[in-house]
Amino acid sequence: MLYVQLLRAYRKFFLPYLLFFLRFRCFGDLFLHDTFELNFYNFLLS
Repeated sequence: MLYVQLLRAYRKFFLPYLLFFLRFRCFGDLFLHDTFELNFYNFLLS
C-alpha cells in the first residue's frame, strides 16, 4: 500500500507544482492567468 500513499502524495504536492512550472513556460497562458495563478499559489503557500 506504499505505492498508493506515494501516488496520493504525488497528486497532492508534486502535480500542482509541475503544472505551475509547465504553465510558467507557456508565457501566453501565464499572462492570461497570472493573477489567478499567483493568488492561488500564494494561498497554498501561506
